[in-house]
Amino acid sequence: MAEADVTLRFEIVDGQIPDAANVVRALTAYIEVLKAAGDVVAPGSHMEVGLAGVEDGSDIFKFVLRKTETFSENLKSGMSEYPLVSRAAITLGGLISASAIVIGMENLLSDDPKLPPEQMEIFEENNRLLRESNDLQKREMEFFGALQEEPAYKSIDIIRPYGGGTINTVPREEFAARSGLWVTDPEAEADADSQTITDTWNVVLIKPTLVPEPRRWRFAKDGLEFSALMKDQTFLDAIHDKTLPVTLAEGIRMRVEVKYREEYVEGGWIPVVGSHRITKVVDPLPPGTTPPLFARPDPPKE
Repeated sequence: MAEADVTLRFEIVDGQIPDAANVVRALTAYIEVLKAAGDVVAPGSHMEVGLAGVEDGSDIFKFVLRKTETFSENLKSGMSEYPLVSRAAITLGGLISASAIVIGMENLLSDDPKLPPEQMEIFEENNRLLRESNDLQKREMEFFGALQEEPAYKSIDIIRPYGGGTINTVPREEFAARSGLWVTDPEAEADADSQTITDTWNVVLIKPTLVPEPRRWRFAKDGLEFSALMKDQTFLDAIHDKTLPVTLAEGIRMRVEVKYREEYVEGGWIPVVGSHRITKVVDPLPPGTTPPLFARPDPPKE
């Protein structure tokens, strides 16, 4: 049996059994994530995702990745393996894009110590391309949306076997944020262990999602990248109407009002994964929008 390139391990809530249709939806969505990542890392290749094994009552699924340059080549000479560096990047597909990465997390994901040093530069370039893929982001959101709809799923482990194994765990609390949905009221009164922060940040645009509806965008603040759900509908409508005074592109400077939640963990306040939202774009402003009467460079926390 072929060695798995990536393994999904579903952690199930005690006493519950996932609906079979939801299991199929989640697996199908994850295969689409892998294929989207394969298109980014090796454009022009055709990917086949095979099931290498199923364990523990169908809670563990092992996948292998194979490629051909064209469909006709597949018929003539069969499938070939992706290089190790490509497989390592592709199997990060469900973890690395903008859908739920918080400040600093990508530094951890992009440094894979299992790869030979001479291949790290290629691996990091592949990661950059994955982060910039809107199609991959869409596929990831569909995958985590499928997980969110099945109440029996407590968490999911994405296991990458290179060099001894790397396990990335995504708990259920993150499914909604990664799918672009919200299951809690962000305006609800915070308890003693959490708080909602509203601030105004000067940021650099890294990757916009140019559709007239809320989607996660990528920015950088003080050199650190982060993602946030764009919720300023006036600004989004201006994108659709093509009335913005500037062209949105990587590197432009923006000023935004951002809202996010923090939790008190081990003596410090930590931003909650996926909670960042852009509630208002202060600059650049669409035509006819009234700017704030008084600019507050450092507004107080709520």
